[in-house]
Amino acid sequence: MPTPVIFGQMTLSQTFFFSVFCMWIFGILLLAISLLGGVFFKSTYANLLLTGGFIVTLMVLNILPHLQKYNPITLSTNNMSLLTTVKEVTDFLPAIIVSFAMIIVAIVSAIIVFNKKQV
Repeated sequence: MPTPVIFGQMTLSQTFFFSVFCMWIFGILLLAISLLGGVFFKSTYANLLLTGGFIVTLMVLNILPHLQKYNPITLSTNNMSLLTTVKEVTDFLPAIIVSFAMIIVAIVSAIIVFNKKQV
């Protein structure tokens, strides 16, 4: 039976699953933005442009060093640094909290707009 490789306080399998969890949260955020775009626009292309514009906006905001800690794009771009123990789990918590807040706002906004929309 192989022994786990230990990196700091967490084993490789724990950091791996947390890294996958971060990617999953970012994917759910993109789905929530896509859902919001689907409610706002009739065209599929406009929905994709909104989602792509959201990603570009996050990348531009990631240029500013003081916002990188809170930027949800770090969940997908810095997850390998978690596996190599360059960063710790606590470094990702602000971005996770902001992502959850954005997911809730996007879904609630989509529900409100959808209920007010006439078919």
